Amino acid sequence: MLTVLQEFVQDQKRGILLSSHITSDIERIADVLVFIKGGEILLRVKKEELLNQYAIVQCESHQYDEIEQNTIFAYRKNGETTDVLVSNKESLPPSMKTKPFSIDDITLLLMRGVKA
Repeated sequence: MLTVLQEFVQDQKRGILLSSHITSDIERIADVLVFIKGGEILLRVKKEELLNQYAIVQCESHQYDEIEQNTIFAYRKNGETTDVLVSNKESLPPSMKTKPFSIDDITLLLMRGVKA
């Protein structure tokens, strides 16, 4: 089915609105992602921008304050650490390490975390 959809939009004159929880399908076919929670759009972003500019860092509470606040998009506390979604990984302090993520990880953080 995804192949048929890809062929349908190949000429870039048509588009498809695909609503799915199957993130592997979304990663394969989507150009723009819209994350919705409780009827509110949390994030609308091009897939390439999300994968290239955004990042998830896992930090301790004292490290959280080192992150530029205007780049924090969402966060979720996990015991002693906090997972933080930032919109510009280049702005992170050099000492902070990003962790590999998928669109599924972003979805989980946005749906279960707190929007900053």
